[in-house]
Amino acid sequence: MKKRRYNALCKSEIKNKKGDEYVMQCAAYMRTASKNHADEQLKMQKEVIKDFISEKDWELTCVYCDISSGIDKNKNLKLMIEDARQGKFDIIV
Repeated sequence: MKKRRYNALCKSEIKNKKGDEYVMQCAAYMRTASKNHADEQLKMQKEVIKDFISEKDWELTCVYCDISSGIDKNKNLKLMIEDARQGKFDIIV
């Protein structure tokens, strides 16, 4: 399979049909290895990500979350990578 490279900066310069600047569509990935206090940890991660995206004037379109450890257990990470290949969003935060 041929690898594709994404340049997030180029899409930010595209104008939509109304002439407005393109709004970067973001996906967020959050993970915690421990089930202990997972809700609190994920909530903190989400707040940091939302603040970052807000500062950039981007739009959060997808959130992927895994509560596990080990690469074979991160099913939503794999789903996010597949969605990225399909162009469902512009950038991952």
